[in-house]
Amino acid sequence: MEKTVTRNELMELKHYSLSTYYLRRAECLTSPYASALVFDGNRTLIKLDLWDKFIEWKSDNKKRELLGI
Repeated sequence: MEKTVTRNELMELKHYSLSTYYLRRAECLTSPYASALVFDGNRTLIKLDLWDKFIEWKSDNKKRELLGI
């Protein structure tokens, strides 16, 4: 089973501020990895393995942008 964490746990694990979390969350929702976010009532759970894949995807896109490819 995938490990899921709360917003606060993710912020602690990744050393995110609240504003950084919300920026990444908005980007994730419009990415191919939107399923990393699970909305349960007024709680959001994050699937860590998919979140990490999202961050890698975001990094790869940034590298392509910087290299012009």
